Amino acid sequence: MQNRSETVAQLMRIIEGLMNQGWDEVPLSSLEDRLAQEEIEVPNLKGLLQELVGEGALVIKHRLRGEMSLWPTSMGEGLRGNR
Repeated sequence: MQNRSETVAQLMRIIEGLMNQGWDEVPLSSLEDRLAQEEIEVPNLKGLLQELVGEGALVIKHRLRGEMSLWPTSMGEGLRGNR
C-alpha cells in the first residue's frame, strides 16, 4: 500500500495530464476511469479529494445529475466561472 503523499502525487499527475489533453475541468468519472486504466487503487477517493479541497489543492464543482468535476487550484480557480 502506498503512503498518502505518493497517492496524492499520482492523483495530481493524472488530473493535470487529463487537463493537458483539453479538459477545463476533469469529470470524476474520467478520473476514476484513468485510475482503473493505470491500476491505481485509491481506497477512499472521494474522501481524499475532499481532504485535498480542504488543503486548498483542488476545487470540486458539483454538477447536475450528481456528477462532480475538479481541477487543481494551481490551474486557476477563478477561470472557470459558472459553466
